[in-house]
Amino acid sequence: SDVGLSPTVPMNEEEIALFLQGPWAARLACIRPDGLPHVIPVWQEWDGHGFVVIAWEGSQWAEYLLQNPNVSLTVDEPWPPLRRVVRRRR
Repeated sequence: SDVGLSPTVPMNEEEIALFLQGPWAARLACIRPDGLPHVIPVWQEWDGHGFVVIAWEGSQWAEYLLQNPNVSLTVDEPWPPLRRVVRRRR
């Protein structure tokens, strides 16, 4: 049977903090020098104020961030209730 998606319900600060303690991978979106978007899965850690992601030496996306700090990071779970947190930086 088809499982319908429930409407989006905002999480409060406590729910967000609890959710971000989980072992979730994230998708980091940044902008390449040619202006095209670049999205890559990354491991992340929430320190209560910001996200920590670490690039391997020579990672292209790290160079892209040095050239253009505009970024979006999405942390979500792959099963219902399909919660997610999105953070953008300009």
